[in-house]
Amino acid sequence: MFKQINENSTENKSVYHIYPNPFVDELNLEITSEAVQQFSIVVQDLMGKEVLRIKTKPIIGTETETIGMATAPPGIYFLTIQDKSGKIWSKKIIRH
Repeated sequence: MFKQINENSTENKSVYHIYPNPFVDELNLEITSEAVQQFSIVVQDLMGKEVLRIKTKPIIGTETETIGMATAPPGIYFLTIQDKSGKIWSKKIIRH
């Protein structure tokens, strides 16, 4: 079962911040990690269809990933982040 981690949770030694939300063509995902690790990022539509999947480069400290969604239709999506230990964080995002 997935364990949802609250935005700005430090339970896994990582902090996530998404902005702007809602967005038009792209959004920023700011990740702060106390340990070197790579993150998997998946965006799915409301039907569960995968729209985007990326892996970050190894991160320590704070890095910002820009996620391009210009080709996706306007709507509600779920952005999910998984760290190397398998912990999962999910956030609803809205594309105008």
